[in-house]
Amino acid sequence: MDPVWEWILLILFVGCKSQNFQPGRKTPILLDTLNESQVQDILRNLSEDDTNWYFVPLLEESDTDLSRYSPQVKRQLGKLGSYIYGPSTIYSGHCPAYGEHENATQRHHEGMKDMIESRFGWLLDTVRRKLAEEVSDPVEWMSYPYIKMHRGDSLDALPSEFRDLALKVAPPHRDQQFMSYVPKEQQPFAQTLTFTLPIQVPSGGAGLRCFDAFLDKPSGKLLSQQGQELPRTGQAYQQLVSHLPYEDVVYLPGRMLLFSGDQLHAVSPYKNPISSDRRIVLQGHGIFQEGVWKLFG
Repeated sequence: MDPVWEWILLILFVGCKSQNFQPGRKTPILLDTLNESQVQDILRNLSEDDTNWYFVPLLEESDTDLSRYSPQVKRQLGKLGSYIYGPSTIYSGHCPAYGEHENATQRHHEGMKDMIESRFGWLLDTVRRKLAEEVSDPVEWMSYPYIKMHRGDSLDALPSEFRDLALKVAPPHRDQQFMSYVPKEQQPFAQTLTFTLPIQVPSGGAGLRCFDAFLDKPSGKLLSQQGQELPRTGQAYQQLVSHLPYEDVVYLPGRMLLFSGDQLHAVSPYKNPISSDRRIVLQGHGIFQEGVWKLFG
């Protein structure tokens, strides 16, 4: 066979795989992944101390629009944020920066990687196998996912007006982490996924808000589920977001959500918080390359 045709057939073969997982689907796939005993085992190993968790201010999150806030609001919201667990911070972009000369910090993170494998290697393997069952293709870890925690007591010292602001729905966004792993010219054709595995939820519940809009990568258009093109920027987009239909998918400990990161989504509103609340999730992403789903944080 002509080598050119062999190359074309290989591209078609790889590109036609993984069609069980379609981008733009409105409702996440729900996968029972952990039983109650396994969830409790994870919580026993997630000790809350500065050695294992890194605080990430809300205003440093990648999907936060800084231009929306006055300096006073920024000062208050800087006290809020999430806690990222372990060496996954290296891959998620939330890790405190270090260079090759900072050997102590680097050794610390290498040690944390070993700790994650010893404590949670079984968890990472369980997540990988469950995703492989669903997408019907090989799945492997390219880097660690991250475990994120939001604490109810972080709201306690806030004035009421800022507390109310913090409890509102986060701005909808789509996941773009895959861009770090794909050349720019290939990004419009990348097949991607996002997964969230709740470990603990607040007393008032938690969930994922999925909006009726997703980005069609090849065309670069934001589309409704019916295929209608929607504005992507400016005032028209802001007006659109406030009126978009949505569905709230409830977080249950041990039940993983699998969905397309191309869909506009956000964390559901935080209701009736108390100081002891914890929202803990294992979160990650995947990209389909060379016939394999490669997972990362």
